[in-house]
Amino acid sequence: MPISPSCWRSPLACLVTAVCMVLTTLPAHSADLSRADAQAVQRVVADQLDALAIDDAQRLFDTVTPSVRQNFNSSGDLLAMLRVLYPMVYRPSKIGFAPAEAMNDGAVQGVEVTDQDDTRWLALFILERQPDNTWRVGGYVVFDNPWLPA
Repeated sequence: MPISPSCWRSPLACLVTAVCMVLTTLPAHSADLSRADAQAVQRVVADQLDALAIDDAQRLFDTVTPSVRQNFNSSGDLLAMLRVLYPMVYRPSKIGFAPAEAMNDGAVQGVEVTDQDDTRWLALFILERQPDNTWRVGGYVVFDNPWLPA
């Protein structure tokens, strides 16, 4: 899956911060993610998107938190749910990453997704640090890209 360079503007950083604060009842950390953590977060999200692109259910399952895994009978069930509920993330034609942001004990990775119909979306992937210091996706929110011209 080609990853295009993104043209992120400061409003996206503001939106990511605002959504992070809304999604959690605790105040967001003011500290930034380390460079290594930011790269690891982006890598997990890219792995998830790559797994979706080739219908690799087990690889997809490996990118999510244990609590997400417990909600599904199998990796195939998770793949089927994402295919139906998030078609724009399931097979995007183009993606672009914003800088990852710290959020409580986790992180959020903003991704601009262009679907097969050339509609652009913003996806916020919520990641949790695991006891072994790896990052896993715990969920995400997808919405229309508000910065596109009308």
